[in-house]
Amino acid sequence: AFLLPKHAGGVSLDALKYLEASVEEEYLLDPLTWFDRAIGCKAAEGHRLRKELEHAGLIELVAIKTGRKGGAVKVMCASEKGYGVLNEMGVKVSRPKGKGGVQSQFWQAHIARYLRRCHPGARVTIEDARSGKAVDVALEVDGELVAFEVNLTTNWLSENVVKDLMGYHRVVICALTDQDVEAHTRRLQKELVIEWERLRQSISFRLLHTFLADRH
Repeated sequence: AFLLPKHAGGVSLDALKYLEASVEEEYLLDPLTWFDRAIGCKAAEGHRLRKELEHAGLIELVAIKTGRKGGAVKVMCASEKGYGVLNEMGVKVSRPKGKGGVQSQFWQAHIARYLRRCHPGARVTIEDARSGKAVDVALEVDGELVAFEVNLTTNWLSENVVKDLMGYHRVVICALTDQDVEAHTRRLQKELVIEWERLRQSISFRLLHTFLADRH
């Protein structure tokens, strides 16, 4: 008979299998609707299992802002207690890559997945540090190095762009909305002054939601 981990908080085997699937590299930080569809789980059943896991303290549910009219998407993240239970079960787990909170890690993961699909064989790295500072996502393809930065605020924007261009050919600033892109542009123009004219050809902007694509 299968023995449930002693720290599992009395959750069912089905809930633990659901938790185990959620920490596979392929599904990390997927929106809940994508994840349920990918593993063949009906929406109502997924909702029930998440409630069970959340009540036991094994997961956290996080709303991710997308900048789209449809609003936020929700993701499920294993808690430290959840990872502990999975380790007790002998499950090989994957953790989200990247610094900062789940909001940034979500976008780093989906930008990296998008770039790998669009550029098979290219080198895509989360938290690449070749410029002396960590870049959210780096793309190396056909001899060109491109830095993708997730900018949910304008903090340190100019400093980061200048540092990135010391090690990369181009920087793509990824923002939530068109209004954010305008704010980032104004900030760069104001703070870089004459450097802006020299650097602007190497700087572009992209909306974060354009990297989202249900690949399952």
